[in-house]
Amino acid sequence: MTSRPDPTLFAALHGELAPHPAPPGGGADAYGLFLARSSALGWLDTLWGMNDAGRDPAPGSRAAWFQVAPLGGAVPVQPFLACAGEVVARLGTLRLDALRLLLPLPRGGPAGGAVMGLLQEAGWFAGAAEGAAVPVRVTLDSGAAADGAALPGAVPALLPWLRGFKQTVFDCASVTAGEPDEAGAADAAYGPAPVDALWGGPARHRIVVTGGLAEWSLDALGWLAAFLAEGCAAQGVSDPLLLTATASSA
Repeated sequence: MTSRPDPTLFAALHGELAPHPAPPGGGADAYGLFLARSSALGWLDTLWGMNDAGRDPAPGSRAAWFQVAPLGGAVPVQPFLACAGEVVARLGTLRLDALRLLLPLPRGGPAGGAVMGLLQEAGWFAGAAEGAAVPVRVTLDSGAAADGAALPGAVPALLPWLRGFKQTVFDCASVTAGEPDEAGAADAAYGPAPVDALWGGPARHRIVVTGGLAEWSLDALGWLAAFLAEGCAAQGVSDPLLLTATASSA
């Protein structure tokens, strides 16, 4: 039996990053800033262990990327993306076009109080303008493991699960099975996925989730990623997922 890789949380932020002027003596890099900020917030070595981070200076590529090892059973995707967002704000002004996120699912299935916590946290987005939800398209890819097919098998039950909670952050419109060749198209558009050894890739199975998100921000995307992770885990999906989120006019 092949052992699964250790859980890895990886985020690639795609878009144009207009850098701030470098201070005398040079500015800090993404790794140093992320390490310092997550330590200051008490998240380093409690929610995750630091792995790596960096910037891609070429136009049209990843603006920045971050990689940590989650500690414990919960997946700290919201604080992880919040910390990444603060780091990028120190580096420059980002126009976020897409988020690619390597998302470990909760160990041992969905956490008992995780969804209730998400519903409580939804109040943070209460200030979003009513009726101004952003149409988003989220793809979730499972890897090449034998049980990767559990992801498309979750499609019939996932839509009613996502709609079964009263919240105003994400209004789910559809959950469908994706086309097998879409993973390659995503890699062509956003660069290669994380190293396959980190998650059991390459992608073999895909579902597509569409709906309206309260706002196009890393805060809201972190909430949505955590919500989708709990929903997939509740349907028996256990493999790490590669999430790609884009704002869509469709």
